[in-house]
Amino acid sequence: MENFSILEPPFKHLEDSLRTQLQKYGGGFGGLTLLRPPTPGVSDNPFKFCVHDSFGRVVGIAAYSQREAPRAAAIAAEKAKVAKSSLGVVLGSVILDPIALGEVEGLSYVVLPRKYPLSNSPLLWRLQRRSLRPRLLSWLRSVTRETISTPSEAEVCRDFLDPLKDVADDGSFEGSVRSEARLAVDRLLKGKWAPKHVLSHNDLWKDNILLDSGAPWVKLAGKFAIIDWGGSHIKGHAIYDLIRLSSSVCLSRRGLTHELQEHSLILGCSVSDTKCYLLASLGFLGRHLECFPRERYCAIVHSCAKTLFSCHGVSYD
Repeated sequence: MENFSILEPPFKHLEDSLRTQLQKYGGGFGGLTLLRPPTPGVSDNPFKFCVHDSFGRVVGIAAYSQREAPRAAAIAAEKAKVAKSSLGVVLGSVILDPIALGEVEGLSYVVLPRKYPLSNSPLLWRLQRRSLRPRLLSWLRSVTRETISTPSEAEVCRDFLDPLKDVADDGSFEGSVRSEARLAVDRLLKGKWAPKHVLSHNDLWKDNILLDSGAPWVKLAGKFAIIDWGGSHIKGHAIYDLIRLSSSVCLSRRGLTHELQEHSLILGCSVSDTKCYLLASLGFLGRHLECFPRERYCAIVHSCAKTLFSCHGVSYD
């Protein structure tokens, strides 16, 4: 049996663990090759490896935690399991079940079955968007509908009011962002907006959407999977995932306006309150940055606000 690995210690210990777990999986275990190192400056971003069988074929992708965040891979796997359970069989089918998981030298790892990234070719990506966009948006509406719940008073303060106050008081944000956050606080305190919890992924964009196969015809219309659930919340915020997804799949302003109307109907709020949801979500994320760089967070805040405000005719400055 040939070993296709090109790794050196300390990753050999990971190979030894996977060899034991995957010896009866498909064509056995042939080794690992590094797919992608962690994102610089983000310590909870794991190493990514291609998992080869004994014939050299890639059968899975392994995520192996860094020492600065040793449970990152395990937490992502646990949150994915909770999210899948909350969604049921049909909606949850987009969340992959691990083929191996464990811990080596105090660092957690998880192996997911191989799926295929969306294309970087401008032409093929345009065709993929056309096929995937309505299905992704429909899936997200269904997730919002199926997971909606009413927060307690304490949860309203913790998850909505306090995060909105953070945004309103943060001088690093644009003036329109802070003023809209103050308006959201006012609507909440006066009972004009009654927020709801929903399942949120919190990193829903192109790189976390995979296809079932790499075959050319499937690349255009195959089943999709959604990965990287480490930042998800079962009692999360609506609208943020919609804004990130709409930007990633190049949804038009008209299309986004329609989706905002659909989500507001599900949430039982006015369309203008989608601003409240987004800003509360951004404030909440700001309270839980952990290893995520502050400058990247601020860029996301401004990008998301600009995208949403344009649908409401709010001047962004």
